Amino acid sequence: MLVFAFAAYITAQSAGDIEFTIRYYDKAIYFPDSNIFVRVELYNNTADTYRFKVSPERVFNLDFEVRTVSNEQLQHAPEFIIKRASDQPVLYREYSLEPGERYAVVDDITRYISIRKPGVYTIRAIYYPELSIGSPGATLTSNALTLSVQPGSSEAGPAVVIDRETGEALQPVAIPPDEVIDYMLTARQKGDWNKFFLYIDLEALYLMDRAREESYKRSMSDTERRAALSAYRRSLMAETTADELLLTPFEYQIIKTSYTPTEASVIVIEKFAYPDYTEVKQYTYYLEKRDSIWLVTNYEIRNLGTE
Repeated sequence: MLVFAFAAYITAQSAGDIEFTIRYYDKAIYFPDSNIFVRVELYNNTADTYRFKVSPERVFNLDFEVRTVSNEQLQHAPEFIIKRASDQPVLYREYSLEPGERYAVVDDITRYISIRKPGVYTIRAIYYPELSIGSPGATLTSNALTLSVQPGSSEAGPAVVIDRETGEALQPVAIPPDEVIDYMLTARQKGDWNKFFLYIDLEALYLMDRAREESYKRSMSDTERRAALSAYRRSLMAETTADELLLTPFEYQIIKTSYTPTEASVIVIEKFAYPDYTEVKQYTYYLEKRDSIWLVTNYEIRNLGTE
C-alpha cells in the first residue's frame, strides 16, 4: 500500500543486527564526469521481521557521505538538494524484511554528491528506515569504500571497466558466438554488469525500439547520443526497463549455433523460477563480428509454456 508522508515520524525500529553494506556495482576507471554506481543492501541477520519505509524517491531513504583524504566533506549535488527541499508530500510504502532476506538497490553516487575533482575519497552511505523528513529517527551507516577519481574525462575514449573478481581491466577476446552467450548469461546470473555488457552492442539494442531509433538518428547530436546510451545502460542496470534481456535464468541450455564469417545466431532454452511454477522461454540471440569480436546486436523470444 502506498501512502503519503508529511510530518515527523516515530523513532525507527532498532537496527539490531541489520547489516547495511555498499559495494561498487559497475567498477570502472572513474573520472570527474563519470557515473559511479554502487549496490546498497540491507540484510536481516536477526530472528525477527524488520520493517521500514521505502520511497520511490530514494533521496528520502538514502544519502552518501564522501570525504577527501584531509577529511573534507564534499557537498551534495544540486539534484539532491532540490528534491530534499521540496515541500511536496512523499510517497512511500511499508516494507518487511524477513530473517535472512536482503533488500538491495543500485544507485549512482553522483546523483547525491558532487565529485568534481580528481583525487582519493572515502564513501559511506546513510540509510533512513523512517525516511529523511521532519525527525527521521534512527539511521544505518554502511561500510566505507575507497574511491579513486582520475584526471581527464570519460568522454575521451571507451570506458575502461574492471573485473570485480581480479581487479584487472576487462577486455573482450575472440571467442565463438556460443561462448559469448554463455559468458553473458553466466554474468547475468552472478549480477556482474561489467561482464554482462562486455559482448553487447548497446547502441544496437537501444535502436531496437523504433521510436528511439527515429529520434536518435535524426535529431540527436553526438553528445546527446552518448548521453542517451549512458542513460539506457543505467536503466538496464537499475532494471527499470521492460527489456526481457534482463531476465535472469536459473538454468539454460544452448541448443543451436549458426554463423557465417560476419553474422551468427545462438538459440538458448532458458528457465525462470517463480514461487509456484517455472517459465520456459526460447531466446534467439543475433550477433555480428566486429574486428574479430562477436557482439550481441539483437534478440527474439518465444514462450514455451511452464513446468
